[in-house]
Formats: sequence, C-alpha cells, structure tokens
Amino acid sequence: MNMPSLKELANSVSVIVPTYNRRKLLETALCSIFGQTVLPGRVFILNNGSTDGTSEYLDGLANEFLDIITYRENRNLGASLGMRYLFEKVLENSNTQWIWVMDDDACAYPTALEELLTSDELLLPNALILESAIVDREGIWAKPNRPCRFVPKKFSFDPITETEFTESFEQRKGISVNTGGYCGMLI
Repeated sequence: MNMPSLKELANSVSVIVPTYNRRKLLETALCSIFGQTVLPGRVFILNNGSTDGTSEYLDGLANEFLDIITYRENRNLGASLGMRYLFEKVLENSNTQWIWVMDDDACAYPTALEELLTSDELLLPNALILESAIVDREGIWAKPNRPCRFVPKKFSFDPITETEFTESFEQRKGISVNTGGYCGMLI
C-alpha cells in the first residue's frame, strides 16, 4: 500500500473553528491556518451569533488556496456545542479523514499541521488523536492547556511534568496521554 504524499494527507484535513464575538482574534487564528507550510483541504467556521462584525468579515472571507465553509447561528451555542455542530457538518459534507480542531483565539505555528501529519505517532495503529503542544507568546508551555493522563483507579489526573514535556518538545517526540483540550488537536 502506498503512503499518501504530505499534500494528499493535508488535503484530507478539515479544520473546525467556532467563534463568538472575537473578530480580531479570529482573524489572527485564520491567518495562522492560511499560513501553514502545508494547507488543510478545507476550513469550517461557525459564527455563534456574533455581533462584533464577525458576520461581515466572514461574508467577505475568501482564500484562493482553501475551501472555506461558514455557518451562522442566531445564538451562541457555546464552545462545546459549537464544536459538535462543526464535527457534524464536516462529517456530512466532506471526504475528511482528519479533523484539526482550533479555537478562535489560537495562533498555530506555521509548521504545526505539517509536524502533526509527519509525526511518527500518526503512523501508530492506535493513534486516533494527536494533541498539539500549546505554548504562550514567549514559548512557555501554557499551564491551563497541559495534557494529563487520566488514572481511572484514582479517578484523578496526573499532569505531564515540565521535564517530560520539555524533553519531548525539544526532540519533537510525542507523549502518550488519554485526555486533552480541543485546541490544536488532530482527530
């Protein structure tokens, strides 16, 4: 079986971005998606009833390299229901094999998608989700977004240590986790 090229693999990725009243942040987030070294096949955006000019911005949004699909709700569904809404739309409307989940206030490194798609972990038979490392503007691992391992016997979460994260980040190697946030996750 031939492996798909990086471009073919990227073309099978759909990005989902729900938004509500954060037009400026959304513009930055979308610019980071449009500026990827490998472009996803399509971008699905849900406007959750924004009143800050987001609708007008999205109405005028066009990108010659990407298929952009926008939806508008009259009320704010919230982040979780907005994500669910977009998951359903992606599965109804495309030949997506991977979904890259983004927040409207996230700014992805230009190589983020390429690194996810070329990671050794993507080839593992049980790899269903790859979680991105989320860092702040200074490159510091953002504490509220640190992945953990859920420990069912203790019904608690064991956080990934700073040392474990730093070593894996520097070596561009993955860390096995069983929980994660939805910002930058590739499913």
